[in-house]
Order: sequence, then C-alpha cells, then structure tokens
Amino acid sequence: MIILLGNMLFPSHQDLPCDRHLIFMAEDFRFCTAVPYHKHKLMLYLAAMRHQRQVLEAEGRRVLYWELDSDNQHLTYEDKLLQALHQTQDQEIHTYEIEDRSFSQRLVQFCQAQAIRLIIYPTPMFLTSRAEFQGIGQGRKRLFMADFYKKQRQRLGILLNQAGQPEGGQWSFDQDNRRRLPRDVIVPDVKFPAWTETVKTVAQLVDHLFPTHPGRTEDFWLPVTHSAAQAWLLEFLTARLPQFGPYEDALPSRSPFVFHSVLSPLLNLGLLTPQQVLTTTLDFIAGHPVPLNSLEGFIRQIIGWREYVRGAYWTLGEHQETSNFFGHQRQLSQAWQTGTTGLVPVDRVIEGLKLRGYAHHIERLMVISNAMLLCEIAPNAVFTWFMAWFVDSAAWVMGPNVYGMGQFADGGLMMTKPYISGSNYLRKMGDYPSGAWQEVWDGLYWRFVDAKRDYLAQNPRLLPMLRTFDRLELTRKQRILGLAEQAIANLTV
Repeated sequence: MIILLGNMLFPSHQDLPCDRHLIFMAEDFRFCTAVPYHKHKLMLYLAAMRHQRQVLEAEGRRVLYWELDSDNQHLTYEDKLLQALHQTQDQEIHTYEIEDRSFSQRLVQFCQAQAIRLIIYPTPMFLTSRAEFQGIGQGRKRLFMADFYKKQRQRLGILLNQAGQPEGGQWSFDQDNRRRLPRDVIVPDVKFPAWTETVKTVAQLVDHLFPTHPGRTEDFWLPVTHSAAQAWLLEFLTARLPQFGPYEDALPSRSPFVFHSVLSPLLNLGLLTPQQVLTTTLDFIAGHPVPLNSLEGFIRQIIGWREYVRGAYWTLGEHQETSNFFGHQRQLSQAWQTGTTGLVPVDRVIEGLKLRGYAHHIERLMVISNAMLLCEIAPNAVFTWFMAWFVDSAAWVMGPNVYGMGQFADGGLMMTKPYISGSNYLRKMGDYPSGAWQEVWDGLYWRFVDAKRDYLAQNPRLLPMLRTFDRLELTRKQRILGLAEQAIANLTV
C-alpha cells in the first residue's frame, strides 16, 4: 500500500510503485483541529487532496480515499489505515519521508504494532537531504545560513560564473534589498484562480465542521491543482520577480503581496516542488532578463532559507521546542485574535490574516514576532498562534522560524541575535501613520533592552542599544516605560 499525506501532492509519483499498489489517502479530523487552523488552510489541503485523487484515478491508479464528514470524525488516521490494510491484506507500506516528527513517530509505532514493513522514499519537497544538511552542520555549535547558502549555490551550480564564483561578485544582495516602496511604483494585482467545484464543496464542509476557526471560506484565493499552481508561478515570474528584490522587506498598506511569490502554501503541500520552481525560473530568465538582486533574492528563499529551516527542524527542533532562553511565560490576550492590540502595524497584519491567512516574511518577523517577543509571550504560545493563522504553516517551518529566529528561544543556535526594533524601523519600511502606538512600541522596545541588559552587554553588536537607552531623557523614559507596562497588561494574560 502507498500512503500519500496531505503534503505529498506532488505532480509526479514516479519513485513510488503506484502501478502495483493501492494508494491510501485520508482526510483527518485530528489534523484539522490540532490547532484552530485558518479556514483557508483547511480548504487548501482538502481541495488539493481531492483534486490529487481525481488525477490519480484518471491515470488509472487505485485510490482508497476517506473524505471527512460528521459521521467519521471520531476515527483516527490509524483507524482508517487499519481498515484499509484489513481490506487489502498488504504487508508493507510505501511513503515519502514524513516532514512532521510527531506523525512520523505515530506511523512507525503503528507499523511496528501491526507487523507492517515501512518503506520510506526521499521526498521531492526539498532539494537537500537530511543527511546532506547534517554533514554541512557537523561539528558546529550553531548553524549559519550564509555558509549553508553558499554551499547550496556551489552544490547545485546556481548563479555561478565559469570560475565557480558568484555572478555579480557576491553571494547575497540582501543589503541592496531593503528599500521602502515608493508611491510611484505600481504593484501588479495578483490574479486569483477561479473556484473549482471541489473548492465549493470543501467550503461548505469547512464551514460546517470548523465554524469557529479564523477566516471566511468565501474569501478563499489559492490554487488547488498542479496546473493552477504552475500558472501562479509563471505569473510571479512575469509580473513580480523583476521588482521583487529591492522591495522584499517593504511594508506598504496598499498591497498584501507587494512583489512576493506567495509560493510557500503550494510548495508546502507539494503542488509545486522546489526543483520545479528552480527549473522554471532558470528557463524563464534565459529569455527574460531579470535584475540580479531580484533573482538572487528569490533563489536564496528557495534553495537557501527554506532548506535551511527544514534542516534546522530535524537537527535542532526537539531542543528548540523545549527551550525558552529569556524565560518568557506570558500568554496572548484576545486582542491578538481580533486585531485590537492598539499597535497599528500588528492590527494591520492581523486584518490581512483574517482575510487571507497570509503575511510576508517581514510582517511575520519584524511586526508580529517582534511585538510578541517585546511583550514576553511564551514561545510555545507564539508557535501555536503562527500555526493557526497562516495558510502555509507546518511544524517543520514554523518551529525554527518561531523558536530559533523570531523568539530566540534557543539562545542563538540558529541566529546570532534577537530580531527586535522600535517604531522607527516600521515607519521607515512602511507607511504606518504616526500616532500614540509609536510611543507604546518604543516603550516595549526599551523595556526589553533594559530587562535583557545582562545578555545584551555580552554581545558587542547589541551593546549600543544599552548605551542609547541609558542616555534617554529621564522624563520620556519614564513615560514610555509606563505605557509599555500598560500595554503588556492589556495584551497578555
């Protein structure tokens, strides 16, 4: 028997013995309610799974598919799988590497209990094997993205000249890609695909079974088929990639996507593979010149950061998920669900999340995660919030991004410093209005700096923060620190 999970919906399954075995697919209530996932995430997975079934059946494959309904939601995934095995009398299960530590352990234990042979195949979801990543990081106390990315470029032969050196003379153009979006730069609209009949059916199911989850089904906007995902990729390459680089960190109110690809929801369930994205991109630029800083910035996301985060999950994940370097214990108040924190940048992002379940990387890191770190939220609470609200959430990606980068819970195993800022950075990169929120945010920032004084003093890169705080005018310092205490009282429980 072959198992295809909801994130194994690859365009091809040529490595699996699909011609000889039944394919088992099952929608799972336990997965859908592990956290209160955004309705668009549930719709994306359920609709894409059902379309995958249709493709496989059209190819002549035998598929045993469990649709979720009110009558079978009490059954676990293992219950459904056991019924299928009793039906087929199979003695072995074939599947791809499972990118979730908990579910992988569940399946291994199930197979051991049932005396079933489990055969694992390399996943097309990534370009770097777990063994390759472990080899890169072996013997190091911490991971370094820059070193990993350089090795990826060399290993894959991407954007190198004939001498094996980086095109343009440098490995990263990140320093060039931090511009605010000017008012006269036109941002193209993103073309949302038309709903399929399957999407319409799934929308009714999600509203019926998960009525209290965030989001509205009628706002669903994502591709759910391989052809629609490929069209989505080509639209990005044509309309947005040329200007992606300079404005990838920009925070404008007039566009939720700016020039971002918005490929992560599709990559994270297999509608696209990174090799497919890489091949399509390199074929595209052969006939369509793209500025190097934009091309390199996008390539770095695909072959660098995404692969780096997945490697961190499998090498550091268990440690990260139980770490709390700063000892933060506060929980999130209801304001983080309703978008009524009073922090204008945060509330704007939450409004976008309600509508689409999406925010780009700077909104995640320097708005939401920044604010949660300054408010001393417990890392596990931050992780759960991010898992619930984003359509592209998965433990392997949210774990390292939250525990390692956003909250610095691992104390620096993955990043060299916490990512925090005052309101000036947000105003510089965005078009947020001036107002009372600025002093509140600055108070939270300087309160954090003062509270973490002993740690910051040990890092030469962070020591200037302390010196600036100590030189703040006393009256202003007292005022903004008082505002920070009030904010924490309102935003945490």
